[in-house]
Formats: sequence, structure tokens, C-alpha cells
Amino acid sequence: MATGAFRRVNYDTTVYDTFGGWNTAGNYEFTVPRFGYYQISAAAYIDGPNDTSCMTQIKVSNAEVRLNRFQNMAGGNLPVGVTLQIDTSGYVQIFSQHNRGSNTELVAGLANTYFSIDYIGQ
Repeated sequence: MATGAFRRVNYDTTVYDTFGGWNTAGNYEFTVPRFGYYQISAAAYIDGPNDTSCMTQIKVSNAEVRLNRFQNMAGGNLPVGVTLQIDTSGYVQIFSQHNRGSNTELVAGLANTYFSIDYIGQ
């Protein structure tokens, strides 16, 4: 992952998808099947030290709805979460950014880099 720009986190393993809304065919997004409130939790785990500023961002239909900024990171988990109302066919994606000054990697694994969305109701 290059320094200084937001990049979409490409979560490539699905554990549960009862709504059938997860798309790994290039978009890495969850398309909301019905109107209502959703609890969204995500994290991106940066592998390297010397990140002066790191951010994890939740976007719904390409608009930022939550941003969590971390300062003076020595690598680690960058969690973000929000509960919000989403219209039918809205889509959710997670983005991450770092200012390490050089390329770094996201660390895979459910405990490190994850995305979860739960339907709460109307």
C-alpha cells in the first residue's frame, strides 16, 4: 500500500453473508439489501513502524461517514465503527491511508484486518 493516499481495503475472505451483499469481484463492497440501521465495524492492520498519521475510513455510496485517525503509530490495528441508517442499494466500503513515507502492507486475518456489517432494523 503506497504512502499518502487512501486505498480501498480488499477484504477477500467471507465468513458469513446471510444477505448475499458482499462483492469481491473488483469492488470489495457490501450492497445493502434493505433500508434500515446497520452497525459497521472494520479495521486495517498496518505492518510497519514510523507511521506519523494513519486513518481508516468508512464510506457509504462513496461518501465518507466515519474516519478514525491515529497518530505516531508503530504499526497496529486501526479500527473504525459506526451505526447508521442506509438506503436500499447503498454500498459500504472501507479505506485506509498511512504516511509512512514508503510502501507498507496490510496484515490479513480476522483478528487484524476485518469488516463486519450487521442489520439492526428499521
